[in-house]
Amino acid sequence: MRSTLTFTVVIFTLFSACATAGDWDNPEWDIRVVDSFGGLSTNTGLSVAVDSQDRPHVAYYGLKGADLRYAVRTGTTWPSEIVDDYQVVGPDCSIALDGDDLPHICYYDKTNEELEYARRNGTGWDIETVDCLGIVGVGTSIAIGPGGDPYLAYVGARTLRCAHRTEDGWNVTVVDEVEEHIYTPSVTVDHNGDPHILYFGASTVKHAFRSGGNWTLERVDDLRFATVAMRTTIQVDPDGDLVACYANDVASSVMIARRSGGGWTTEKVSEGHYIGDLDMELDTNGQPHVALIDLAFNNDKELVNTDVWYLEREGNSWTRGVVVSSSGHHGVLLDLHLDGEGMPSLAVVDMDPVGMKADLTHFTGWTGTFIEAYTGDGSNGDGGDGGNGGGGSSEDDPAASFSMMAPLAVAITALVLVVVFLVLRKDQA
Repeated sequence: MRSTLTFTVVIFTLFSACATAGDWDNPEWDIRVVDSFGGLSTNTGLSVAVDSQDRPHVAYYGLKGADLRYAVRTGTTWPSEIVDDYQVVGPDCSIALDGDDLPHICYYDKTNEELEYARRNGTGWDIETVDCLGIVGVGTSIAIGPGGDPYLAYVGARTLRCAHRTEDGWNVTVVDEVEEHIYTPSVTVDHNGDPHILYFGASTVKHAFRSGGNWTLERVDDLRFATVAMRTTIQVDPDGDLVACYANDVASSVMIARRSGGGWTTEKVSEGHYIGDLDMELDTNGQPHVALIDLAFNNDKELVNTDVWYLEREGNSWTRGVVVSSSGHHGVLLDLHLDGEGMPSLAVVDMDPVGMKADLTHFTGWTGTFIEAYTGDGSNGDGGDGGNGGGGSSEDDPAASFSMMAPLAVAITALVLVVVFLVLRKDQA
């Protein structure tokens, strides 16, 4: 353990010395294990919402008990409880808070293949079945309208559906039944109370919105090469414009799309990943912040690394930094959220495939290091270059200047790796 820690500190120190732009404050992470549970499963869920007092509320799927769980941070503790434990329930959960900071959670009932909804009633939970027509409730997403009424977007019987709860009960609408395949919808509600849904079709990223009681479908982007069922995110910025985040290029690139007026512009903000999970949040200025799990494989296609990357725009460039190294952590799910001061925090589901257990861990504060600015070709909507924002040179863009130092940093890192490896071998001998 000490050797691994030494190795991590050496690498972090190396990159800190090389960075010339975009450095972040680097206090140690405040790490809190929210819950621990055994077992491994592909049916996982994690969702976070922050209330008016900056307290994160977490809905998640407990792997061992196959149940839906909920936790909220109270001071330095994380009291948790089971919301629903009827056989296998809780995958694909999504949480939102109303104006009274009460949590609303939608989730998939895998046993009955139904969409369920739970609302905190003060001391307990009111649970309702929203839709049971076919196999419904996969890829759920929830948003609360201005009047406190929930909207649920989900996949049901190969259609995109939206459920809206009114005083008369649930109103379920089929939004898109044309697409051959539909994946990972995300819903938000604009300032007028109209819902917007971002989702993957068979070969496109699509946007559905309701206005005047009718649904309109439009293309946001084409999916290049193949569709990967990766999470999407859509939110409304302070000006009322839509901001979306999704993976493209077979989940190797991170895309940000904006809808201002009647059309979408897209920007590639990072590439060269094997993305395991992806999430976006907007700050109070409407600027997107992105976190992703970056998977690394060896030549035998074995997973050897699961770093968490954080992306944000600084000036005209997107910065990329490792904020949680895979040393001691093997993240498979994450949720990014910002506090009242705009500082990011992470909820991460850590897997231990050897010990067959998992932890839900919450990270606040920074320990990662600025690595490089992304300067690739990114925008197809407004003529920008996605990275340098208009063709700035390395002379007037310090982030771009640092990107030219990347080969040197890599070479030095490789040398350090060799030295550390030899030291470790000597210690073990």
